[in-house]
Amino acid sequence: MRSFIYQSIFIEGYKKAGLSAFNMFMGTLIVLGVSVSILDTEKTVTDVYGSTLSNIEVLLAAFFAIEYFLRLWAAGEDDRYKGFIGRLKYMFTFFAVIDLLAFLPTLLVLGSTDTLLLRLFRLARLVRFAKLGRYSSSLRLIISAFISCWRELVISFMVAVFLLVGCSVFLYLIEGGIQPEAFGSIPRAMWCAVSTLTTFGYGDVYPITALGQCFMGIAALIGIGLVGMPTAILAGAFSDQFEKKRLDKEVL
Repeated sequence: MRSFIYQSIFIEGYKKAGLSAFNMFMGTLIVLGVSVSILDTEKTVTDVYGSTLSNIEVLLAAFFAIEYFLRLWAAGEDDRYKGFIGRLKYMFTFFAVIDLLAFLPTLLVLGSTDTLLLRLFRLARLVRFAKLGRYSSSLRLIISAFISCWRELVISFMVAVFLLVGCSVFLYLIEGGIQPEAFGSIPRAMWCAVSTLTTFGYGDVYPITALGQCFMGIAALIGIGLVGMPTAILAGAFSDQFEKKRLDKEVL
């Protein structure tokens, strides 16, 4: 029985291509659970369908709880998680923690009247979306791509921070005396620097001096390259991972 459950619910245990019927069913429940959690934050919906959403939420939490304990039991089929110590090791794996968080918030707030607590746990329920990751080989490739190029991404982030601080300093020096409310300190000037470097240009804060406008024009051009740098790094990493997967399939 444990072997059958392992083959049905664990991706690595399923011998056929694609997903098992159980995992397709659970994937549907995950999408439904995320949708319910989102609708549960809209007052006009909860005023009319609040009790229905709550009942669905409890039912989904029950399904996710059953799935969690089935996975915990069936994990013993994997040599890495045999025995009591092995089960403890499995409980602290990434997806096991996600599985626990998928139903635990609902159980913790049953009967609660604390509005802040309810809001916090409603947001926590959105972690269910991460459960879909175990069903997608493409998502695993994306994660592998991130891991393979994390050093380059860290460097690009450091460059972005350096440019942000640099722009903020110049804006403070140029516009601080003229617009003290918007540029009277470096932290205040950072908002305009962020909106310019990321090129979305919110427009609520902007320089009014000729020198300040010239500087922000240059910063906007730099921002285009700043956005493109991590994009190029990730695109190259994705391409490498997909090529590696294709070569592995050819070898097999």
